[in-house]
Parts: sequence; structure tokens; C-alpha cells
Amino acid sequence: VNKVRDVRFNYFTAGLGGSGDVNLYITNLGFGEPMVQYDKGVLRFFKALSGLLLGKVDFFLQDNEESATNEGFGNDMAKSRIGRQTVFSWPFPEAATVAKELNISGDSSAAMGTAPDAWNAMLGLLVSIVPRSLWRSKRFSQFMADFSQPLVKATDALLKITSPDNVGETHAMRVDVTGEDGNAVLIVQAHESFHWCVGQVGAYLL
Repeated sequence: VNKVRDVRFNYFTAGLGGSGDVNLYITNLGFGEPMVQYDKGVLRFFKALSGLLLGKVDFFLQDNEESATNEGFGNDMAKSRIGRQTVFSWPFPEAATVAKELNISGDSSAAMGTAPDAWNAMLGLLVSIVPRSLWRSKRFSQFMADFSQPLVKATDALLKITSPDNVGETHAMRVDVTGEDGNAVLIVQAHESFHWCVGQVGAYLL
């Protein structure tokens, strides 16, 4: 049996259908927490990794990658509407829990990104200059969420106006699993509704 070496989770979201207040607050709190993930098969805590910009991720399949299903957007729409996006580390628990269940021998990671890309750059800058202890403060994280809310609402309104389906949301996730023999499997799922994403994932778990 081919043992799993690496597992990586990447998420993208633009517009949350009115749940931005809570999500901003939770995201801010996460910047104060360590990244708990595997490094060379060992679970480690990386205190200065949360919020670090990691570069670009493709939220679509390349031409040489075979699609097993066509639920959600479909690959062509995912490529045109989402494409390649900047992501930053964030302490999603699956970097530790799923990796542990798979008994991986290599590395794990979890990251997310949003749009427009200026948000990612701004968050990366703030995380680099604001002490982690402040992000862990519920009062500070809530203040930052409240301060950002007018800009977020303006961005969401712009996304809705410019959205081809007038929904104003775009969400995607990508999971990469690599075996010790070098073979890899990746899954990309994309939707225009946060509620649909949650519902479909819940149905899969059931």
C-alpha cells in the first residue's frame, strides 16, 4: 500500500453572503495562533507562520490533469472565475488532524486567500507588524473586524454587481495528497455560494 507523504489544504473565498462579521473576527484571532502541522512526519508548532503569504495556488485543474467529476462550477469556469490566487497560512485544524489520521511521513499545510488580492497583501503586512499577542486578544481582533467591515461590505457589493450570476460570491478548495512513490491526487471544488459549499460538504460527510 502506498503511504501518504504530504497533504496540503488550500481555500479561497470572495464574499460570504452576509457572514463577513463573524468570519473577519475568526480570521483575526487565527493570526495569533501557531500553525500546527507536520514537518518531515513530526507534528510541530510554528508560532510565526500564521498569516504568512505563501504565494500563488491554482484553483483549477491543468490540461494534463484528469477530472473525475464536474460538480459545482466545472473546471473551465473555475479557471476563468478563480484561476490562480494568493494564499496565506492559517491554522485550520485539518493540517494536523487529517495528517495524523493518514499517518503521513512528510509535510502538511493549510492556507487560504481572498479577493481582491489587495486584501491578502494588506493582511500579510498587518500580521508582519502587529504582535501575535494582540491578535489573540478578542477585543483587538473584534476592533479590527469592525474597522474593516465598511470596506468588506463595499467590496461585497462590487463583487455582486460585477458577478455574472449576480450572487457576488466565489468559493473554492483544493486538496493535494502525495504518496511516498511520488504519485499525487488533487481535488478542486468551486461554487458561487458559501451555503452550497457547506451543504455539499456536509452531505459528503453524511
